[in-house]
Amino acid sequence: MKQLIQKDIKNKMDEKEQTENYRYLDEKVKNFEFADWVRVQCNPLGMLFSFGKSHPEKQEFIIFSEILLPIHTAHSLQQIIMKQLEELQKKGFIKIEIKDEGKNG
Repeated sequence: MKQLIQKDIKNKMDEKEQTENYRYLDEKVKNFEFADWVRVQCNPLGMLFSFGKSHPEKQEFIIFSEILLPIHTAHSLQQIIMKQLEELQKKGFIKIEIKDEGKNG
């Protein structure tokens, strides 16, 4: 099993990367939702992503958004995420370790 380890970020990402050819249609877009939980369900029509937050006192999750992506879009998203994770690993922001699930501890 792969495990993602996030390192302390001491250096900010390049300003050019942050502002490169992007603009917001509305400033409200910057008020993004934070999710610490996601569930993915897949079928031939696409992948349903359910985003939520874990409840701090109960053992439950509060789902606040769901997005259905067609299969081809989900596949493109997979490629984009893998490329971004590789770049973060090369820059030293994260480390990806492969753990053997068969061993205890």
